[in-house]
Amino acid sequence: MMKSGYDAPAGPKDGEFDDVQIALVATRWNVEIVDALVEGARECLLEWGVAPESIVEHRVPGAFELPLAASLIAAPGIAQQSGQA
Repeated sequence: MMKSGYDAPAGPKDGEFDDVQIALVATRWNVEIVDALVEGARECLLEWGVAPESIVEHRVPGAFELPLAASLIAAPGIAQQSGQA
């Protein structure tokens, strides 16, 4: 059941996400909410055909560190490394 009032986007084309690397960047603050959001994002990515090994998770202490972590992860060669930014 949709809650937003918007239609879901069309599904991906075959192989559309074969060569992607996805970094999920989340805080270690407010664990119950953030963990649920990360799990939901991971489930959606898997449903859309992103391979589990193409999804890496990075945790930072709080919201203040999110922009810096995202910038560092977007730098060449960083997105493949899982762990803490």
